[in-house]
Amino acid sequence: MICEGFDMDKLWRCFAVVGVVAGVCLLLSACGGSSGSSADTASGGAAGTTNGGKPEQGQAPADSPGTSGQGQAFGQSLGGKPVIRVAGSGSLTEGTVDHWVKVEEATNFESNPKHPIPAGAVADPPSFKQCIAWMRSYPPELVAKRRREPAARLKKECETNHRAVRAHTISVLISFLWFEAEAAKKGITFAESVVRKELERFWPGVFKTREEFKNSLIYAGETYADELQRMKIDLISQALEDRAAKAAGVSGEQKLRAYGLSLRSVTDEWVRKTSCSSGFVAPNCREYKGAEPPEFRI
Repeated sequence: MICEGFDMDKLWRCFAVVGVVAGVCLLLSACGGSSGSSADTASGGAAGTTNGGKPEQGQAPADSPGTSGQGQAFGQSLGGKPVIRVAGSGSLTEGTVDHWVKVEEATNFESNPKHPIPAGAVADPPSFKQCIAWMRSYPPELVAKRRREPAARLKKECETNHRAVRAHTISVLISFLWFEAEAAKKGITFAESVVRKELERFWPGVFKTREEFKNSLIYAGETYADELQRMKIDLISQALEDRAAKAAGVSGEQKLRAYGLSLRSVTDEWVRKTSCSSGFVAPNCREYKGAEPPEFRI
């Protein structure tokens, strides 16, 4: 989904490649709006846990809407060993990466899920058996053709799609750490109460009821703490944009350009500080040797 009329004040759930006047909406990709200002208190919000990324229908998400609890530090709350390290910022565990990849694949199927995501829409490596079966049944206009295709060809397509989603998601997660580190350098922080208040202000503009919001998180394999983390990064990004625009003495449409230039000026520095283990290398890692350039992604 493309967020038409991209604007840095409308980022929540919209991952944008900075410097491009369009945002590719991924991971619960409804393009909405949020507002916020930097606070002189400790920042909060974090990625939380799920039932292996596949919560059952009717299961309440951890730290569900309306409950208290901040969750653990982003990147450290899920299982597995650290596989990505950003010097001066933090690290990401294998479990954190796997969790967000599943969320990405689920919300690629339906941005704000209102029903359980069909088996196979979220990839099941290494066999991809469910993905193959799903591809033979969806989308309806391709069913007849895909039922005639050999399983090996469909498996290859599943593998290719999964690899692309995984690489993109890893770069976005690394960007989360970069944003937090840039904010810390500039003294920009947000109390969890501020982040929570903004999320509570925003979700009624997307969902009709709290129950609908909660169910959407369940179907996507997300938690309320995950949404707090997204909102926190959105608020940090807005604050960094304001700082960049003020430093450049610009406003209006020129703010986005100034912000993009300010982030590009520090991108190489953060790439040098980002180490990724084998199997987790993406464009924002210093080990990456491909053609896609590194960049801050939201």
